[in-house]
Order: sequence, then C-alpha cells, then structure tokens
Amino acid sequence: MAHASVAADPLARAVGRFRRAHPGVGVLVEDAPDDDELVYALADGRHELAVVSLPLPPAPDLVTEELGHHDIWLAMAPGTAIAPGPVSPAEVSAMPLVAVLHGGSARHAIRRALADAGQEEGTGREEGTGHQQSSRHEQDAGRDGDSREPARAVRSWAGVVTPRLGSVIPLVLTGAGAALVDRWYAERIAEQGGVVRPLGPPVRAPFGVARRREPLSPACRVFLEILRETCAARSAGGPGPGA
Repeated sequence: MAHASVAADPLARAVGRFRRAHPGVGVLVEDAPDDDELVYALADGRHELAVVSLPLPPAPDLVTEELGHHDIWLAMAPGTAIAPGPVSPAEVSAMPLVAVLHGGSARHAIRRALADAGQEEGTGREEGTGHQQSSRHEQDAGRDGDSREPARAVRSWAGVVTPRLGSVIPLVLTGAGAALVDRWYAERIAEQGGVVRPLGPPVRAPFGVARRREPLSPACRVFLEILRETCAARSAGGPGPGA
C-alpha cells in the first residue's frame, strides 16, 4: 500500500529492483485513499507494509521508519514569466494553485513548512463560485499548537481541486494553475516544457515506511531492504531540474 505522493518515487524504483532480483514473486501495489484508511489497512492485517508520507496519525500497533524526503518545487505552465532562482512564499501566495483533494501527510508537511516561512497554504474562494474552503487550515493550525494568528498568515488559494495526483501534470501544462509538487513531478513537467522553480527557503516533505510491530514475511523483509537501499542511493542523487 502506498500514498500517491510516493508511488512514483521511491516506490516504483524499489519495485523495479525487487522484480529484477526476484522475477518469480508478484507485487501488488494499492493506493491509500487517505491516512486513516492506510492505518486501518495495516492494523487489521490487510497489508504488511506501506510506503508513506510522514507523519502518520499515531497508532499504537504500528511503527514507522523515515527513509528520505521530497524536495517541493513550484511547477507552472510553459511560457510563464518568472525570474530564475527560488520562489518565495509571498510569490506562491499570488498564484492560483492546482491542489490535490486528499493530499494527506505530504500536503500537511507542505502547509507546515510554508507556515514556518511565513505562509499557511490553504484553499481559498474559487472565482465565481462563492465556495469558501479555508477554515480547515485554520483548524489545522490550532491542532498543531501553532500560535500564529490565521488572519495574519499569507495564503495561497486553489483554483482547481483534483482527487488524483496524476491529474496535476496535465492541469499545470494547460495553464489551469501552478502546483506545489515533489522533484519527480517537477522533472516530468519540465520535460514537457513547463517552468519549474525550487522554493526558498526549501520545503521538504519526509517519507518512509509503516508496518505492524510483528515480524514481516520473508518476501516483505527482502523488499524492505531493497527499499532502504533504493532510498539511500536516491539521497546521493544529482541536482534537480533547471532553475
């Protein structure tokens, strides 16, 4: 089981290595619709291992292990006029964004990191609809013990909300809005002519694995070792897309 935000990187790399080394062993990968469902699926034994964005909701029967992080980039439509170099939170706040409806822990990590840099990422009123979606993020700030007054936060707003992370690339490329994405998605968007920039200060979303405390099956133990090796090699990778 996996969050969509880690399915392409690092999960796909690890599955490829595992299948090449053990071609007789099948692999089933299922998307986690949200954090709570993922925790339930592990706790009741439907899945042995999950590759996840961190942190997860606390669960006494589960253990987590951080294996790396995603660098978050701003992706924009081809031809977008923007200066070279990192983009500040204030610049992001002026852009309508393409947002994922169930961003889970990855979206939470982005919100917190941007809040620390002077911005609380939230969904604002969609033009012409009168639909207000910002209250969820004010509640999140209170739950996290953040004393920052929501009214003073710099906020971006979602021009488009999609239930699927895979929809973000075509939406950005056709000019529906900018998006905050990890490096893997930024590279795919840049390859198709999109304009991508890192954030400044950098924003990082941690990921890892979650599992029950009981011993894993032999095949799952082997896969976990391959995943750890894949993530270690990934951490030593080269620079991101041109900025």
